[in-house]
Amino acid sequence: MDRPLWRLIVAAGRAPDVVDGFPEARWLLDWAGGLVWLSSDADPSEIRVAATAAGGHAMLFRADVAMRAAVPALHPQPAPLAALEERVRRAFDPNGVFETGRFDAH
Repeated sequence: MDRPLWRLIVAAGRAPDVVDGFPEARWLLDWAGGLVWLSSDADPSEIRVAATAAGGHAMLFRADVAMRAAVPALHPQPAPLAALEERVRRAFDPNGVFETGRFDAH
């Protein structure tokens, strides 16, 4: 499999800062720079820190099985937002029938 593929949503003017931080990466910009597709072997936490610093977030879009098991697909949320999401999720699925664990933050 190719290198992991990340989908970053950032402030459009900050996209060059993000891609400059990963010189080994392959990338594609869309949405006038607000969407960055980044293919990189960089540490996932470095990619997420760069996305946060650029006013956005990073989603692990494609990776091998080991990385997908170790790294949550979605960018970790601030505690208050995570708590709100948990309450909404429980309101719609109180028994956890649709819980796959795929999008849980570690």
